[in-house]
Amino acid sequence: MIRMKPPGRKPDRGSASLEMAVIMPVVLLLTFGPIQAGFWFHGRSVILAAAQECARATATVTGTTADGAAAGASFAARAGNGLVNNISVAPSRTATTARCTITANGMSLVPGFPVAITQTASVPVERIT
Repeated sequence: MIRMKPPGRKPDRGSASLEMAVIMPVVLLLTFGPIQAGFWFHGRSVILAAAQECARATATVTGTTADGAAAGASFAARAGNGLVNNISVAPSRTATTARCTITANGMSLVPGFPVAITQTASVPVERIT
């Protein structure tokens, strides 16, 4: 039996390829977007905890900015465990406040597009009264 196409209707050849070319980026975004968001939130939590550790080490009675930088970088490297890299620690201390800002790159699913993460923590400086 020979099937006849309805008059005025164009053939559908190649439409599946076109549909896939349009739909696949959306499917990939919906699949990998939440995973990338999870990597970013985890990296942000690690960097915030490292900034808090840095600020606490800087704020001790005998603490210095070098102590804070070492504590923050060490914590970020241990807790990040490959999910954060290029860690930059910038502690500062005044008479009343110790502040630490840490900047790092989070893990990215798309090569060549680094995910920048910056967190800051500040605590009052300890003093003996």
